[in-house]
Amino acid sequence: KNKTNFDISVGVNIPGKTIFKALQMDMEEEELKEGLVKLVKKQINNLEQKLNKEVETFIQNQYYE
Repeated sequence: KNKTNFDISVGVNIPGKTIFKALQMDMEEEELKEGLVKLVKKQINNLEQKLNKEVETFIQNQYYE
C-alpha cells in the first residue's frame, strides 16, 4: 500500500423535529424547505473552507516537515 489515510469528521446540523414542527406552523412549506436547504448549504460552504485548511495543514505536516 502506498497511501496514507486522512480521516475527517464532517457534521451538518439541522433543526430537531420539535423546532421543525414549530417552524411549520409559521412558514409555508416551500419557504421552510428553501430555508433548510440554505442552512445546510451554508454549513457545507463553511465545512469546505475548514477542510481546505485542514488538508493544507495535513499536506504541510505530512510532506514538508
